[in-house]
Amino acid sequence: MPVQQVSVGETPHVRFGRCAGSLRIEPGETGIVEVWTEADEGIVLERDDQGVVIQGMITGDCRLRAPSAATVSGEVVEEGVFVAGMISFSLNSAGDDVRIEGIGETVTLGRVEGDLVVTRAATLRVGDVEGSAQITAVEGAVVVHRVEDDLTINDAGSVEVQYVDGDLHLSGVRDDALFERIDGDVTIERVERLRVTDTIDGDVRINRSGVIVLNDVAGDVGVNEVQSLTVGAISGTLHADGVAEVVRFRDLDGDLRLRRSERAAVEGGSVSGDVRIEQARTVMLGSVGDNADMRAISGDVSLGSVGGDATCIDIGGVLNAGSIGGDLTLRSVSSATHIGNIGGDLTLAMRFAPDSTMKLNVGGDARVELLPDASLTLRATVGGTVRGPGVAASGGMFSAVYGEGAALLELLVGGDLSLRGPAPRRMSAMGEGASQSASAGQPPDDDIGRWAERFAEEMGRWGEQFGRDMSRWAEEFSREMGGRGDEWARRSQRKAERLRQRIERDMREAAERARERAQREGHPRRVHVRINDREWRFDEERLERMKREAAAAAQAGIIGAIEAVERALESLGIPRSRPPHPPHPPHPPGPPHPSRPPHPPHPPHPPGPPHPSQPPHPPHPPEPPHPPEAATGATIRINVTQAPDASAPADEPAQAKAPEQAAPSSSATLEDQRAAILRMVADGRITPEEADLLLEALGTDQERPFRNDE
Repeated sequence: MPVQQVSVGETPHVRFGRCAGSLRIEPGETGIVEVWTEADEGIVLERDDQGVVIQGMITGDCRLRAPSAATVSGEVVEEGVFVAGMISFSLNSAGDDVRIEGIGETVTLGRVEGDLVVTRAATLRVGDVEGSAQITAVEGAVVVHRVEDDLTINDAGSVEVQYVDGDLHLSGVRDDALFERIDGDVTIERVERLRVTDTIDGDVRINRSGVIVLNDVAGDVGVNEVQSLTVGAISGTLHADGVAEVVRFRDLDGDLRLRRSERAAVEGGSVSGDVRIEQARTVMLGSVGDNADMRAISGDVSLGSVGGDATCIDIGGVLNAGSIGGDLTLRSVSSATHIGNIGGDLTLAMRFAPDSTMKLNVGGDARVELLPDASLTLRATVGGTVRGPGVAASGGMFSAVYGEGAALLELLVGGDLSLRGPAPRRMSAMGEGASQSASAGQPPDDDIGRWAERFAEEMGRWGEQFGRDMSRWAEEFSREMGGRGDEWARRSQRKAERLRQRIERDMREAAERARERAQREGHPRRVHVRINDREWRFDEERLERMKREAAAAAQAGIIGAIEAVERALESLGIPRSRPPHPPHPPHPPGPPHPSRPPHPPHPPHPPGPPHPSQPPHPPHPPEPPHPPEAATGATIRINVTQAPDASAPADEPAQAKAPEQAAPSSSATLEDQRAAILRMVADGRITPEEADLLLEALGTDQERPFRNDE
């Protein structure tokens, strides 16, 4: 093989045009450039101001040795290329594989028709690679237009690649890594920031990395120990473990699994499969097609809808859900303010915060597990039976007070209600069936309808707000992804509107089912009352007779008769606005209550109407009656009226606060009310058993102020 050499400086620039064979470049002696070729006629080397030019076309294979500080550049090599130990190298086109090692500065390649291997370079710029590319230890930027097979990059400063037609393996990128489209699988490890602006057609696996932003992924996505993950649409599953800040996605066709991400927020538009999240900060999902399982969430959880079962355990914030298609299990949930329709069974075991309110519409059975120190007022309308410690009822309206009754739980249960835990301190049950007076003014199913309408309105407002929140989220998400935020926002708004309509439809259907149950039964309802260890059982009409007798006693001048009966029955949760037809004609209505006359010590009680819907409550002025507030509106009400201050002495004049209030129609004190009950017994208006119930109820009523839920 002929050899030619020429003396050069320490940093020469060696240039050539075309090599018809292969090219091999290695470091040689300082100040000398040597060239070996296969051609018999040899080649011509010329020196110029920049260095050395190899004239003409090199017809065969060529071997070149130059000082390690040399720069080598050429136009075309028709076969393979090997370059090592130069300061920089550039080539427009290589007809076969290219292997480059130990380039001190920049490697620039145009088109490579074979495979590319680059090891140790300062920076790398490549056009198209028809084969695979393996790039290792590039201190600065790696810029590639297209790799038609697999691309592997290990240890680079930054990466920018437009197209990868095969798989991508990327690790050890200290700065940004930007890709446009990847047609194969993706494996990422130790990448500070990764962004893919177009589609990934395969699976994605990411470990120990920073901020990850992907557009659409046709396969599965799995991440482990990343700072944050944002993905557009995922056709497969998403598994995330150890996310530090946020997991965000638009649509997920498969399942979602997330764990060990205590500080991460989970935000998503829709999940078609199952969701299981263990240890996260907050969760917001537009819809879940199948089951949802949330555990150890330190903050809020918001779910637009869940098609299957939902389990929420150890939720530190507020839980909201538009609708649950299957069963719902709540354990150790701090608060659940808005939950729409539950299609299946309910299991509820949580500590109810004082003054909190929870309303639930359950299509199947409900199981409520109470703590020994529970402070809860429970109101329910039950299609089946009610069973629990100290409780046995045949369904219908039911109410119970546990502890001080500081929280409120309202249930509409299509099936059975099972209670676990302590026995209630006070309970009332009214058996299923329409009152005999249903045709006189207020059918029992009206309460159910009103409660369902109010609940539907509340959930509708929540649905609208949730839709606005999802719309804003979609706009922000779209801007972050560089997409069309208005389109995503409109789609989120349409989904929220469909959710709101579904909630209202479910509540109307639940109300209609409850009405049908109430209308099927025509017998008077049975009432069961228990206070501590004492029990009373009687027909609903007996309650109404006591109310009528109280009104008659008030007309006869017995002070506090109406107040005593109404206050006692309300403390038991007995509705006050549904009088049945009496067995004898009712008393004619009396004139309206006048203002209280000012003469002490107690004015006579003016005549009042027989309807006991607005009894005065001393020392405060009367409030308008509240419709029953249980899970259907027909549920027995417990603790709904503001009681007098029980801490004040019984004989303290009730007029002390009169200047600050509207004048009530009566100034009857608690002692007056007790005396009125005893007077009605003496007059034969009520039985001793009825008086015993009323006096016992007044005693429990004095224990604490009533909560007003309106």
